[in-house]
Amino acid sequence: MRYVCGLVLAGCLTLATPLSAQQGIDSVIKERSYNFGVVARNAKLRHSFEVTNPYDQPLHIAEVKPGCGCTAAVVGATTIPPGGKTYIEGILNTRNFTGVKNSGLTVTFDQPYSMQVSLGISAFIRGDVVIDPEQIDFGAVTRGKTATQAITVAYAGRSDWRIERVVSANPAIRAEAREIRREGDRIDYQVVATLEPTSAGYLKDIVTIVTNDTGTRTVPVTVLAQIQSNLTLSPTMLSLGNLTPGQTIERKLVVRGNQPFKIVRIDGQTEDWSAESSEDSKTLHVVTIRYKAADAAEGTVQHRFRIVTDLKGESPLDAFAVAKVGS
Repeated sequence: MRYVCGLVLAGCLTLATPLSAQQGIDSVIKERSYNFGVVARNAKLRHSFEVTNPYDQPLHIAEVKPGCGCTAAVVGATTIPPGGKTYIEGILNTRNFTGVKNSGLTVTFDQPYSMQVSLGISAFIRGDVVIDPEQIDFGAVTRGKTATQAITVAYAGRSDWRIERVVSANPAIRAEAREIRREGDRIDYQVVATLEPTSAGYLKDIVTIVTNDTGTRTVPVTVLAQIQSNLTLSPTMLSLGNLTPGQTIERKLVVRGNQPFKIVRIDGQTEDWSAESSEDSKTLHVVTIRYKAADAAEGTVQHRFRIVTDLKGESPLDAFAVAKVGS
């Protein structure tokens, strides 16, 4: 399953003074390394590095190269507009290793400058604790619904070892452990996690298994879910293509719901940007976005619309439009 770390635009942002590669590189990826700490073998560890474009031109990720076969990467948007953000997720698989494991990613940019950034990820992998599967992955879950997933935690070592509790800092996630086998120094537990999501979006969190091991009491386990809203917008980023000054262009957005709804209003309309939709209550709405490039406009133009509906408990949907204007 591909976890897409979504592109977040900060609206219309223009940098007053262009940055050079050297001046901006520390602002592109501020966090350069991450240590997962002590983990169980077979855990799949994930960490997202934020990528920000501080330049007045699009920033393009040409390549993300893993440091070894145990490391992988998931990249969000590869082209980030000025002021925009995306994420590079580093994934470390601990299946075939124990002890200290160091790896990382090499990120290459080719626009607006040629640059390379090294990102380090590391962990200490316990050989006496194995989890299966490697993470708690709920997959796609509709907001407001309940989902349950289970993993097995196997231990080989002390005969009196036990799991005391499973802790989650996220109130939407509950987890508990149940012993299912104890034969000499082989002990198995089943950990059952329940997700009751209250907001939509990509969820990445951890639950912490607390044991009676005086050496290393805690074992973190990654929790993943794609929490789907009762409303969906397609596309969330609308490309209007290349325009000449004074040209007008229209494009369509589609808003779907799991029950009939009305679009109450669309915020963000200006003299140059407008949006219209039906006033009826239905499960599918087509929104027409219209942009008229100003006579003096030039370069990349970005805009955000906010679509407000009458569905109770649903947050407004943000739609972004991007156009390039030139003579």
